[in-house]
Amino acid sequence: MNKVTLKNVASLLLGATVGAITLPVLGDVVYENTSNKLNQVYAPGGQVEFGDEIKLGGTMRTLSTFTFEYFLNNASGNEFIRLRLYNNDGTLAPGVGVPSPGSLIYDFGFEHIDPTPNNDGLTLKFTFPANIVVPDDFTWTVSFLGIATGETAGLELYNGITTGNGYDDFWEKNPSTGAWELKSGPVPMNFGALVEAVPEPTPLMIGLVAGLLMLGVRTYRRKLAKA
Repeated sequence: MNKVTLKNVASLLLGATVGAITLPVLGDVVYENTSNKLNQVYAPGGQVEFGDEIKLGGTMRTLSTFTFEYFLNNASGNEFIRLRLYNNDGTLAPGVGVPSPGSLIYDFGFEHIDPTPNNDGLTLKFTFPANIVVPDDFTWTVSFLGIATGETAGLELYNGITTGNGYDDFWEKNPSTGAWELKSGPVPMNFGALVEAVPEPTPLMIGLVAGLLMLGVRTYRRKLAKA
């Protein structure tokens, strides 16, 4: 058996070991507002950033996926959306005295989006890298790019949070001043979304993975010496 083959076998062994450890670690829904669609939307136009402050349920805070529903009409094909998460540690919003979105938790950058058929919404699912930990309460926002005259884009409204909690108002960044403003609408302004999280790695799990990796390396070196 040559050295390359031994190395490949060792790599496969280590990959299978790590996969076997992480596979049973399943995520959980920590926020869900997808059951009661209001058939109403919010579309501020242009590249205005706006979003929803939510409270997570359960105990898991390491995010795995974030799914929400948007709409896009009369699209030309060059439209994008940007998902961002913020801590609510910013300045107090004028007139209400509550902290606005402040420090950034995560920014997915711009993602190309398709037009929505029959004036209905489409869902987007974003997957987080490892170790994106959030507090119990944070704000998620979207902004659009490439929305021209005659095109409309925004978020679908739902009102029936089944996991977690939220507020009936929403945050919007003033494009002129850059300040966040707390706004309300004719109906509860809750945007359709589903958030999943996974348990944080425990010291025992980390130690077990490290030990198995070291064992695999030693086995590989012994086989390599005999080759």
